[in-house]
Amino acid sequence: MNNLDRRNFLKSLGMLSLAMVPDISRRPIRKLFPLLIPAEEIIPGTPYWYASTCCECPARCGTMLKVREGRVIKIEGNPNHPLSRGGLCPRGQAALQELYNVDRIRFPFKKIDNAPKTKLTWDSAINEIKELIEVGKTLFISGYITSIQKSYIQTWLGGISEAAQLFIYEPALRNSYYEANRIAFGRPDANEYHLENADLIMDFGAEFMETWESPVELSHQYSNARRVRNENIVKLIYVGISESLTGTNADEEYKIHPKTEAVVMLSLANWLLDNSQKSNINDREKSTWRRNLQAFTLQKASEMSGLSIEQLTHLGKQLDQYPNTLILCGDAVAAHEQGTDSIVAANILNYICGSYGNTIALKSGQPLDAVDAPVDFEAVIEEILNDQISNIIFYNTNPFYTYPDKERLRKALKKVPLKIALATTLNDTAAMADYVLPVHHTIETWGVEDLGNEDYSLVQPGMQPVFDSKPVEVVLQSIRKHTRLPNDFEQYIENEWQSIFNEIGGNGSFEKNWKEMLLKGGVWNRTTLQSAQVDASQGAFSFLQNYELPKVSERLTLNAHLSHRYYDGVGANKSWLWELPHQLYHYVWDVPVRVHPNVAREYGLAEGEIVSLSCNNRSIEAPVLITDQIHPKVIAMELGSGHANYGQHAVKETGNPADLLPLNFDRISGDKIFLAENVEIKKTGKRRDLVRLQGSYDQGERKIVQQISLKEVVRLHKQGAVREEPHAPKIYPEHEHEVYDWMMVIDLSLCTGCGACAVACYAENAVPVVGKQGCKHGREMAWLRLEKFEVDGRYRFIPMLCQQCEIAPCETVCPVYATVHSNEGLNIQVYNRCVGTRYCSNNCPYKVRRFNYYPTRWEEPTNLQLNPDIYHRPKGVMEKCTFCVHRLRRAKEEAKMQGRLVKDGEAIPACVQSCPTGAMSFGNLNNPDSRVTKMVNNFRGYHVFEVLNTQPSVLYLKNIKHEDKG
Repeated sequence: MNNLDRRNFLKSLGMLSLAMVPDISRRPIRKLFPLLIPAEEIIPGTPYWYASTCCECPARCGTMLKVREGRVIKIEGNPNHPLSRGGLCPRGQAALQELYNVDRIRFPFKKIDNAPKTKLTWDSAINEIKELIEVGKTLFISGYITSIQKSYIQTWLGGISEAAQLFIYEPALRNSYYEANRIAFGRPDANEYHLENADLIMDFGAEFMETWESPVELSHQYSNARRVRNENIVKLIYVGISESLTGTNADEEYKIHPKTEAVVMLSLANWLLDNSQKSNINDREKSTWRRNLQAFTLQKASEMSGLSIEQLTHLGKQLDQYPNTLILCGDAVAAHEQGTDSIVAANILNYICGSYGNTIALKSGQPLDAVDAPVDFEAVIEEILNDQISNIIFYNTNPFYTYPDKERLRKALKKVPLKIALATTLNDTAAMADYVLPVHHTIETWGVEDLGNEDYSLVQPGMQPVFDSKPVEVVLQSIRKHTRLPNDFEQYIENEWQSIFNEIGGNGSFEKNWKEMLLKGGVWNRTTLQSAQVDASQGAFSFLQNYELPKVSERLTLNAHLSHRYYDGVGANKSWLWELPHQLYHYVWDVPVRVHPNVAREYGLAEGEIVSLSCNNRSIEAPVLITDQIHPKVIAMELGSGHANYGQHAVKETGNPADLLPLNFDRISGDKIFLAENVEIKKTGKRRDLVRLQGSYDQGERKIVQQISLKEVVRLHKQGAVREEPHAPKIYPEHEHEVYDWMMVIDLSLCTGCGACAVACYAENAVPVVGKQGCKHGREMAWLRLEKFEVDGRYRFIPMLCQQCEIAPCETVCPVYATVHSNEGLNIQVYNRCVGTRYCSNNCPYKVRRFNYYPTRWEEPTNLQLNPDIYHRPKGVMEKCTFCVHRLRRAKEEAKMQGRLVKDGEAIPACVQSCPTGAMSFGNLNNPDSRVTKMVNNFRGYHVFEVLNTQPSVLYLKNIKHEDKG
């Protein structure tokens, strides 16, 4: 430095300024349209937001991509989107980890037979494939893709040969709903649900808070129905075979024998005809309905389902008691050979209750052939085994994981001369390909999703590709050009949006409307419930006359169900999701088989003991978790474990429950079956500890989760009651909050325990994961956790985070003043002061402070996902929730530049923003018009451990316990 003269110093300074210029080419398609935000308007250090669509599951929620210096650092829900309404599920938040996955494919390569993989350039890979793909029939196997991709691929395949085929393999999606509507109403349309209109929801295995249909949308609707209106809230009754997040949130829950749900629903329909005046059927038709339903008695339903006649009568009275009812039927019970029958039964019960046009309707737009029936995949395999397929291209799918008979599939794939995988990450199926080509993540490319009813959601790139990948469409055109497709994908996208613009009859120029679509995230016009003129009589009568009672097994049935965290296994390479505790049992980094205590006693099992599960001549191993929240004849296991190839985070020690499923299908729709009957359990003599992050669900006398009856809520509301602050001696001087006094209010009546807030905190604050061993030693780092406690015989959830206490026990014991109080009501953690004594953690009654035992390593490219606005904590310091103080600071800076204070809703922590149900509210108590100011005196409000007089800045509203009328 002594030799650095003024000239060289200025040269270095100039180079430094160039290095600080942001990467403004945020997306690869720069010639398509002008940049939404021109380069000259981009300011270093300022975030920009781009509307897009989440592609982590088929629901297709709207998202907002937060971009800093040319890279996406956060994904949030689009508040303008009709599905997400600003919320997002844990899987949507974790999509960022796939974009910056350490195991992403970084270059094309080939791997023929057992030879080591060979790195290729794009040119050499394309040239080799060109030479090989010319011969024979080509099969393109894809998962659920956007409508624009499907159209493009079909056109491209048509240019190869008439025999070329596109097969959409998405076994988690079910055609049963279309088929059931065709049978009952003659209309193969999708259902449109309106939970917000319901007074009673009777749910037969439809896990709408986790994986069923559109969870974020339906959770938002449910939360609206849980808000007190006309002195009432919705009542949720769950009828299933195993436990679920939706069932745990229900007001009443019943367990039935597998495959008996249709008989229960039809017996309730018959009971209503004889015992209720509430009916959608005129007197002339009632006799015909009675004749067709006469075989479905409560006695028969009781014998098959295991429910008592008293319980069934109670369910019937519930349907009669409430004017606006909705019956749901989902794959958690109906994923068997007669699953479509069960959904038809739900249609009949909805029809008799008069639900159509009120809480449910039929909508057009999403056709029956959106995905192929899994039963047809058997014909595909037969074609392969008969040497009729020469080329297979896999994209966005992993059939080798979800297909039960892996040996048969492996044998078939070995007979295919050319196998190509277009993938972002090497999965079980891509690992069997001859050529693997890296393609863009959905955050790096364009697309259009047809939501039905002339609604379209935009998939928009937020950044340049992380690695040397290409859009799928560009790869296909490179392999073989199609004359009907433009030479570049950019032109194809422009043509598609032009046609959409013409279809919806847009006003003004296309360029103007395109910019509006970019800002908004798509085009949608849904405002009211769709028309619901349906007639179930003829189709339903024919169905009932030909209905066959299901054959019920008396032995153990395995329920291999979709996971709230990993879906059908596609999310199993994301560490945030593995370290997010299971919502009901709080285990991490494993997938146990859940058994009833009766089963555990019969086989002499203990928790953590590893057992062998056998069925259909196949077997897997898994640790045991014992719970009484499951039917005694059912064992349950979520999908997600047992990947052979899926990166460093996927859990391989536990087997894949999909391996035990039969190669049978729904007899009408051809859907995949997720129930395996006659499962055998054998002890292996091995064990593995399950790491569970909550030790007890009994809160004793601590009153952490509190509840109030609906009757009491109505009474206190009429009296104009308000919350009274407890009177306690003041032994410390009060803090002054002259301008801002931040506070959070959490409505426990709306919180479903989905965990979206916890994953959003990971993403926003770069909270590190510590793995299974770290969690086992109590060294987990999550700043926010979802706790579950029993209240009046039902389990309820509570988000627990730093309470930002006014009289904070942590502040008084810190010897170096690393934790101090701010003039805005926040408990600040000064990381560069902290020396790690952990006195503050010992003194915190809420146990929400974390000590960083391990040095955090952000392996490339995960370092690109880090939020530059937060301080990255070193090993040996305490860390905790800060109410996302950096988000508050940015909002204050923007308000200051405009000469005003922060408006309500402008500054919110990531957890509040992500909540699909709106259970969390945040704002400034000094603002009389803020939402929290209006809620802080709510008579339902209370502080956890109020007796300690810590005066938290987090207020909880008591859960409302539903009560029947009268």
